[in-house]
Amino acid sequence: MPGTYTIKDLENLSGIKAHTIRIWEKRYGLLIPQRTDTNIRRYTDDDLKKIINISLLVNRGFKISKIAALSEEELYNHALKANSKPEDTNDRIEKLIFHMLSLDVNSIEQEVESLIQEAGVEKAIYQYIFPLMEKIGALWQANSIVPAQEHFMFNFLRQKLIVETDKLPKTNGQTEPSGLFFLPEGENHEFSLLFYNYLARKNGHHTLYLGQSVPLSDILTIAESFHFDYYFTAIITSTPKSDFEQFLGDFSHKVSTSTLFVTGKEAQHYKRKHPRNTRIISRPEKFSEEIRSLTRKEN
Repeated sequence: MPGTYTIKDLENLSGIKAHTIRIWEKRYGLLIPQRTDTNIRRYTDDDLKKIINISLLVNRGFKISKIAALSEEELYNHALKANSKPEDTNDRIEKLIFHMLSLDVNSIEQEVESLIQEAGVEKAIYQYIFPLMEKIGALWQANSIVPAQEHFMFNFLRQKLIVETDKLPKTNGQTEPSGLFFLPEGENHEFSLLFYNYLARKNGHHTLYLGQSVPLSDILTIAESFHFDYYFTAIITSTPKSDFEQFLGDFSHKVSTSTLFVTGKEAQHYKRKHPRNTRIISRPEKFSEEIRSLTRKEN
């Protein structure tokens, strides 16, 4: 339930081991958890905020004995001051997770905008957003966050990337290489697809973005009437190897004069020989290298 956390949740969200939290409770009285009828610890939002602030200070070299002597206001002020200093990647990711838990859209907006200003869109996503998404996925699997919190963050980042894509120069679709971006039926995690679409647009390509869960028959219908130099898709959810292999074979055969780019965990784990016009993309830099050599093909 939102606002109620186990000690394992605190470990997952703060990075401080449950064993250490128990010791700090006993030795310093840092947290005073509520207890269930079966004596299981339960923590509040305030407890979570406090342990995250403590984690921030410990990571900045503060001794726990000194932290324990601080009042609540002093702890908050020290954490605020520490936040104003240069941070490493983990600090920035932890801060975004903290704002996600609070559903604090203004703070997330400021933090993401700061990352983009400092590093640029590409590096901000490579260095911070993709690792953030992996951690959120792990927290969701551990039941440390509720789906609403995950959806809130993912939809915010999705919208942000769409805005950044819209800022790129427009193409006329006549002289530039063209690509069609889609996810197959059953695939709904589209952030990586949006990012690869951004990279293509940044490289001056004309793209058609179809998004989530598109039936293969619809893609093939479009391919019969419109020529694209390449198609891009992502296979993220677990798919039987035989189904994945059949998808590659069927699709690459239907669009044999174009290149099929495929990314995602399932694609990267696929070790068998794939069709000649198929490229498995393991990282965004590889895709950028591949498409820079493309030129517009005539029908």
